[in-house]
Amino acid sequence: MAAIASAIAGSAGCALDEGSIHPCVIAGEDWGPTLYTMAMMGWLAIATTQIGAIALAAWFAALVIHGAVLAFRRRRSGTD
Repeated sequence: MAAIASAIAGSAGCALDEGSIHPCVIAGEDWGPTLYTMAMMGWLAIATTQIGAIALAAWFAALVIHGAVLAFRRRRSGTD
């Protein structure tokens, strides 16, 4: 999203940075707030990627443990 926002702002000759929202008039409408939001989504992705990776690892560990418990119960009860 950040790259797309930067490309749109660059092609329109508008300033885009993290400091503040700059006006960017494209086709008679101010797209500055939208482009700023799109650019900030890149920072949100950087901040939340690690949380997502940890959650994915925890989910996978729970899945493996659950599978091991089910296999143990099947072996113990004698059913296949």
